[in-house]
Amino acid sequence: MYVIVKFALDGSLALIHDKWLSSNREVCMWTASKSAIKTDMAVRSGMEPDASFKAHECHVLYTSSKYKY
Repeated sequence: MYVIVKFALDGSLALIHDKWLSSNREVCMWTASKSAIKTDMAVRSGMEPDASFKAHECHVLYTSSKYKY
């Protein structure tokens, strides 16, 4: 599953894999990668968050089983 989140800190939006979302759906993990291509690949593949990921407060806006529409 894929989730569009709005980050509480700055109001920016991101597409994440639901594996990156906490069980209460209020915190997500975000990759430290500066590469948009690597981030996209991590989201698409459902990469498990590792020690390089950082936790961010967020608000879930939308959930989908599809990556693209």
